[in-house]
Amino acid sequence: MNKYLDGILVVEGTSDSAMLSSFIKSPIFVTNGFETSKELLNFLIKANKKYKIYILTDPDDSGSKIAENLSKTLQKVEILTLQNPKFKKKIKHGVAELDYDYAKECFSKILQEKSIFAETLTMSDISFISSESLKEKFNVFGNKKSILKQLNILGIKKEDLL
Repeated sequence: MNKYLDGILVVEGTSDSAMLSSFIKSPIFVTNGFETSKELLNFLIKANKKYKIYILTDPDDSGSKIAENLSKTLQKVEILTLQNPKFKKKIKHGVAELDYDYAKECFSKILQEKSIFAETLTMSDISFISSESLKEKFNVFGNKKSILKQLNILGIKKEDLL
């Protein structure tokens, strides 16, 4: 069964996102460690006017610094911390290496049955507009799939595209 957050989740890496997206169907964005892009930060600031931002980083110094930096920039933020984390292996201790059942249990209290995001636009709605035009007009970034996700989060409608 799909479960959703009442906001946007930000994680450090793509493997973190892949693991969590197996049971969280809310939008997940990746900082790529300390390399958080200006485009991602600008988008999160814009989205944060409407939605809470959840931040989950690895339980290490780098992860703490990333979470701290984002929380200084954003307003409605909840930094998620791992209490007594359980990992699949003893080699690496990041979000992506969390035991699956432990990770699901950590999120169980904040996940809900329905999404708060209305997906009003489809790929066919934006297919006739260049990515560059959409990026410029709506201050979004990435490829068409990523742009579509961001436009829906921001509540952009078909009539706004014209």
